[in-house]
Amino acid sequence: MPLVVALLFMWISVHAVAALPHKLPLQVNVLLYMTLSVIDINKFTLLSFTYRVFEIDLRVPAFLAAIVHRDFTFTLALLLYANAFLTARNRAGRTPATIGVFLFLLGNAQALRWTGVIRDVKWNLFYECLMIAALMGIALGLGAALRKLWEKGAGELGPSV
Repeated sequence: MPLVVALLFMWISVHAVAALPHKLPLQVNVLLYMTLSVIDINKFTLLSFTYRVFEIDLRVPAFLAAIVHRDFTFTLALLLYANAFLTARNRAGRTPATIGVFLFLLGNAQALRWTGVIRDVKWNLFYECLMIAALMGIALGLGAALRKLWEKGAGELGPSV
């Protein structure tokens, strides 16, 4: 059951990214996805295995659900946020993106806890909200920096797709 829930959240995040009307250039998205993925994998590993603030169920379906969340859902949601925020023309487009992605990531994290994939040891909802907000800020900063680099050297990288 936990794997089905994680795959459902992943499916939603893939379709949300695909349905965006305006996106950052492909090169920026690829670099941003890879960077966010490395950051999220390290965050997840440090918090769960090194600092043991939460535990991951190591049974196969639950562990696969944690991997799907860590490698795809979380990173794609942050990529969606960076794309929606950085390509929106005004606050009316940025505010729903910020609130929607934050609630999606919080709901996804709570679904993993409700299904028993993650068990809190020294972690709580407040820390989860802080971590999501911090990673959203990192995604936004990295996306803006990568877009600026792409615009500066667009002649060398080729056209946007």
